[in-house]
Amino acid sequence: MVHFISLESLRLADYTLYELEYLVIDTKVMLYAHNMVLRILAFGRDSAVHKMLRVAFTITLWAAVSCAEFVNQPTSVVYKQGVDSTGYVACKISPPNLNVIWNIQLLNVPHPQVIYSSPSFFNDQLETKYSINTDASSTGNYSLIIHNLERGDSGRYTCQVSSLGTQAANVTVADPPGIPVITAPSVALRERVTSTFSCESEGGFPAAAFTWLLADTRLSNTAHTDSESAGVSKSVLPMELSYSHHGALLTCVSHNILSSTNSSIVLNVQYKPRLTLSHTELIIMRGEPFQLMCTVTANPAVAQKQWLTEDGNVVSTSFFGNGVLDDTKLKCRAENSLGVTEETVQITVHYQPTVLIREGNAINVSESSEIRLTCDVDAKPAAGRVEWYRGNQLIKRSAELIIASVTKQHSGKYRCEATNNPTSYDGTSSSFSDFDEVFVNVQYGPKQPTFEVSPVDPSGEYRAKERVVMKCIVQDLGNPAGIIRWYKTNQSDPLGAISADLILDNPQVSDGGTYWCQVENTISSAISNRLTIKFADVPQLWSLNSSKETNVSIGTINHQLQCAYRGFPTPEIYWYKDSKAISGDMGLYTVESDTIIDVEPYHRVTSTLKFAGKDRESGLMVNDFARYSCIAYNSVGKSKLNYEIHLNVLFSPKFSGFSKAATELGLDVEINCLVLSYPPVTSIQFFRGGNLIEPNSKYSFSISEYNVGNRVYQQKRSLKVISVSAEDYGDYRCETTNALGTEFTDIKLIKTSVPDPPTGLVSTNVTWGSVTLSWTAAFDGGFTQAFTAEEITENKLIEGIKETQFTFQGLSPLKTYKFRVYSINERGSSGKSQELSVTTLSIQIPPSTLVFDEKSMTVKVNVNSTAFCTKLQGSLDGQPYEDVSGECILTSKEILVRGLPYTSYRVATCVVNRPDICNESSSVAAQTSAKNNQKVVIGVVVSVFLVLLIVVVIIAVIILRKKRQNPKSAGTASKSGHINPILTPNGVPGEVHYSHPNQYNINSDLDEDEIDAIPYGEFKNSKAESPVPAQQMQNLDYVYASVQKKSSEQNKMNEAVNATYQSKSGKPNNLNILVSDNSEAIGYDEQPPSPYRSPNDLAFLGDGVMSFHRYPSMSESGYSTPDSKQLKKVVYEVIV
Repeated sequence: MVHFISLESLRLADYTLYELEYLVIDTKVMLYAHNMVLRILAFGRDSAVHKMLRVAFTITLWAAVSCAEFVNQPTSVVYKQGVDSTGYVACKISPPNLNVIWNIQLLNVPHPQVIYSSPSFFNDQLETKYSINTDASSTGNYSLIIHNLERGDSGRYTCQVSSLGTQAANVTVADPPGIPVITAPSVALRERVTSTFSCESEGGFPAAAFTWLLADTRLSNTAHTDSESAGVSKSVLPMELSYSHHGALLTCVSHNILSSTNSSIVLNVQYKPRLTLSHTELIIMRGEPFQLMCTVTANPAVAQKQWLTEDGNVVSTSFFGNGVLDDTKLKCRAENSLGVTEETVQITVHYQPTVLIREGNAINVSESSEIRLTCDVDAKPAAGRVEWYRGNQLIKRSAELIIASVTKQHSGKYRCEATNNPTSYDGTSSSFSDFDEVFVNVQYGPKQPTFEVSPVDPSGEYRAKERVVMKCIVQDLGNPAGIIRWYKTNQSDPLGAISADLILDNPQVSDGGTYWCQVENTISSAISNRLTIKFADVPQLWSLNSSKETNVSIGTINHQLQCAYRGFPTPEIYWYKDSKAISGDMGLYTVESDTIIDVEPYHRVTSTLKFAGKDRESGLMVNDFARYSCIAYNSVGKSKLNYEIHLNVLFSPKFSGFSKAATELGLDVEINCLVLSYPPVTSIQFFRGGNLIEPNSKYSFSISEYNVGNRVYQQKRSLKVISVSAEDYGDYRCETTNALGTEFTDIKLIKTSVPDPPTGLVSTNVTWGSVTLSWTAAFDGGFTQAFTAEEITENKLIEGIKETQFTFQGLSPLKTYKFRVYSINERGSSGKSQELSVTTLSIQIPPSTLVFDEKSMTVKVNVNSTAFCTKLQGSLDGQPYEDVSGECILTSKEILVRGLPYTSYRVATCVVNRPDICNESSSVAAQTSAKNNQKVVIGVVVSVFLVLLIVVVIIAVIILRKKRQNPKSAGTASKSGHINPILTPNGVPGEVHYSHPNQYNINSDLDEDEIDAIPYGEFKNSKAESPVPAQQMQNLDYVYASVQKKSSEQNKMNEAVNATYQSKSGKPNNLNILVSDNSEAIGYDEQPPSPYRSPNDLAFLGDGVMSFHRYPSMSESGYSTPDSKQLKKVVYEVIV
């Protein structure tokens, strides 16, 4: 490092002598500076000498520091332990008079130390270990000499020079590594197995590094792991071996900076036989001899080598003198203690053609029919040329010859020839030919038969084992006579029977299928109609696994059981676990079925029970240990055999029970260790503080063993601690062993306390109206505990539950509830479990229907299911619906709604045992009006009033008849008419005014009144004047008219009657009634019935005017007199 000091910055008068000496580090420069400062201070600051001395001082200082350098820097060096006794670390500088410091950092010393600062070492002891040339101050050679070299002198040596900085070097006193020792695995080396080799080298400093060579190929450094401990270096090499490693040299090289050494081993790798074939594919002629070669290498040597045929038969030699007839495969098989290796040779056999005419050597055909001749050629390779000849004339080059319309001239002999070119063992090819001949004779075939079954069953289904006869009816067997054959679907060959009747004495399900008969001769064949017959029987077991017991480890994933049945109709398979049915919605299992048509008409159903489901967190569980069976049903009945298998779940010991036990001081207590395992446990032991507990006056033991389920063993060993003291509280360990392993659990003995909170709160079953909770009981605190279940949403609390499950009833569909549980013993309550939120399911309530009859004012409610009931609800003008029926209706019924104040009705379907659960969307009836109900009520009241009115009229008629007993006054008639008033419907007396050109005063001379009623709707227009306006007709309620008249000798008499009628508006109106005696006015052929008048007798003529026509000869008012001149009295009542 160079320091530059300028004249301007160096004001010597401003520095003390000691401050200047601090600026100059080197000793001789410091002395020079000291003398110069004394001289400069002797002169004044402004004198020329002072300035000159200042310049000289600055130049001298700059020269002293800027010219320094390392002539020979320290360099790292390695010495051999026990060989080199003296070490040397170079450090030579220029100029030589700079300050030099040596410090060292030895390997085994935690901190660096300074051993030398020019011109001397720090102590005498260092001078015996280290030395520096005595002329260092003049030569600048401050190199460090190390005496009596040993491994502890290894470290980092630093030469620090003022103004130059530091230079360092490493000194290593090394030992060569020891000869490596390779350790191979204790087991035999095998291919495809990873074996671990280790290599150790003792001594050596620095610690040895390793390099592995396999057959002169260096292995990657990442392939092995090196380490060093207690002076021994070690390298571990895991390596997956192959057969190619056998006999290879594995070398381990240990090396450090001083030297390297190595050792090797020869690998003896065992491997399965490896085969080399002379051929993998071979083409030969049929029967041609050939030879195969199979070379084998193996370690250990093969125990057996042989040739095998495709069927597994052993061939004694590799030379096949007689060849083979068909394509085949030959295997070379070699075996040693590690396994078997096989290689296959595919042998393709060529052969010359064999020609066969499919139709035979003679064929009869019908004239004008088509004939097809097919030439079947068996050749390999396939025939390159197939030709048809008639005599020596070529007809066609094809395997099939078709003559569309046969004539007699086509009769004769036809020849089919085929040629191919097979290859021999030596690879050469030759041409070969063959032919076949057929003679064609023109004839005719049989007629089509018909097929019948006895007994006749239109469904075509019969019970198995019941006799069935099938008949083939043929009108003409053809020429030559044909034979009858029976056929069935899925059978290419005809059935054995050659007869018109096919009899099945003891048919089975497999006999079911589609049958037909066929009549055939040498010319043609005729097929009958097809009939499908099915034979039904109970399912038959078609098991996929004959084993009755299986052992599977716990946790196995995707384990499944299968069984199969076949039969007709299609079987349905059901699974059982320890005789209890398994359903697919249990959450732990999945049942899948696969149906195929096995052999018509058999339906084979394969059912798979998978140990998987939404509630199964892992594979097989302990609870899966059981006897499983499946059984099949169909419409005929239950299968006679069922499939059964015992599933044994293998698992190491598992502990149940609490991890705590509790009691008070001075009492005895049992610490229970409950173990569940299969296979059974072989030992259960207790430990305290790592020491096995033996029975003595303080401890005693008891043990019990029993089955859980089916062959699952549980053992309980109890440690009884007698008269518990304070020292007995604490941890105890239970250790148990079975064939699969050893497990332990710790059990703590504490004082009695409140119970621990229950855990594992889950819902095991959820419906629309209930939730079943299940939880795991925690430590009971040393007392019997009970549980409390809490439904938070609606604040329900259920106490005193003894089991670890409970079902909340009376819930609502599609509503979320929150639950939690806690336990209670004599000490108090535990903490509460975590909350569980559960949403109930929805409920599908079928809608009920209703029919509204406005005429009868009834509503008919239809209930569609016995599980549901119906409530009738009503609404007035869009207001909320409210119950009308008052109770839930269980069966369909009619409800009278007359008089109820509602304008529309609907039904709500509810659950029978929960009538508070109803569907919200119900059917709405056709709306009716409450006003109509009011009208009905008013109508009823009016009807009652009219009945009373009629009674009053009858009483009045009786009184009038009594008045007839008074004698008549002749010639006292006046011209003023008199009519008694009649009441209108609203009780107001109605007036009738009578006018006639010749009026008579009849007063009380009236004999009898009659009232005729004509409904309003029967009024129609007659031939008379214009009709009454419609609005006036619609406004009429009732009209009462009382008419008195006297007959005359004239044929015509017109009487005008003015009647007062009451309208709907309540205002009185006048109505004129014309009464005519003109018998020709209507023109009846016979007199109309009495007492009602014909609709044509009375009609509206205009504004309030009616026309009423009647015959003078007709019966009036129920009576008349034979004398036409006799006075008649008529009372008419007209109701509009």
